[in-house]
Amino acid sequence: MTTKVLILPEAVLMSGTPVFPPDARPKVYVVMNSHLAPDFEVVKASTLQTVIRSFETSVRANTRNTLLTSYQFAKSRNWDFNLASIDSNYPKSDIDLAYMQQLFDYGYQRGRAGILWQSTPAELKLPSPSLPRVALQ
Repeated sequence: MTTKVLILPEAVLMSGTPVFPPDARPKVYVVMNSHLAPDFEVVKASTLQTVIRSFETSVRANTRNTLLTSYQFAKSRNWDFNLASIDSNYPKSDIDLAYMQQLFDYGYQRGRAGILWQSTPAELKLPSPSLPRVALQ
């Protein structure tokens, strides 16, 4: 696998051949088992730590870009898009049995509360950054 999100195989996308009848409205469901927001982390000044962090950052950025591109692809064709992922404010931890149980409970509670799917990735809902304030003298 070369991507974490696959709506249609690349060969189908490149062929330009319609996959569905013009009046069809397919539903896309994406489950991401991770945070999607970028993480700030200070790493030790070592080559290995810098390479590891660079790789993690690159993979996360690629995942986000692929997800956003998939969303745009689906919406441009009037398809339903549904996303479930771990909120960026959910605490991260090493993967162990206790953490996995907490994460399962988190997902279960979200489901019980009716928080199942987002129709727009949170990255598209971010407020636009404000311009820096400049002190006038």
